[in-house]
Amino acid sequence: STTSAALRSASSASRPRSSPIAPTAEAHNDQDPGTGCRSEASPDETSTVMIEINNESAIDVDETVLQRLTDFNLAQMHVSPDAEVAIVLVDEGAMEALHVQWMDEPGPTDVLSFPMDELRPGTEDRPTAPGLLGDIVLCPQVAEAQAQAAGHTLMDELILLTTHGLLHLLGFDHAEPEEEREMFGLQKELIQGFAAAERRR
Repeated sequence: STTSAALRSASSASRPRSSPIAPTAEAHNDQDPGTGCRSEASPDETSTVMIEINNESAIDVDETVLQRLTDFNLAQMHVSPDAEVAIVLVDEGAMEALHVQWMDEPGPTDVLSFPMDELRPGTEDRPTAPGLLGDIVLCPQVAEAQAQAAGHTLMDELILLTTHGLLHLLGFDHAEPEEEREMFGLQKELIQGFAAAERRR
């Protein structure tokens, strides 16, 4: 359920300490930038990060794309293959409730991130330690409106928002100009890398 998803761990420009999905987490929200699915990469893939996807929204979304995206991004960030992350897609009403509760801001937003174990990017030689990365909550209805305004597809927007939310889980932020340059530069690099990987499939 949305409540259970929201009761584990949120991410935005400001960082409130606590979570709808878990007792302690941070909320990050960014406006702009029914089937449960758990993905474990096959042995021949570079990542075995556990990814749980639950679409509680009324909009059909190709969850396998979000799985591949998250696997790709976490491999690029050298995150431990034993890490876990959850992605929940909710309708506007549920997102608005979370937005008010955790960010104290009205209306639905596009993405909220709920960090859990405060994991950070690793290196090729020293991947980040195993643990719970946290949860990313997406609102496809808000994303669809933003996609139309930007002139691209809903999936393009969800790829952007999922990558953005994942970077928040890994400690990136954009409250200051230097932070914004770093985070958005990395976000662009990851999205372009994933697009290239998808073309090679």
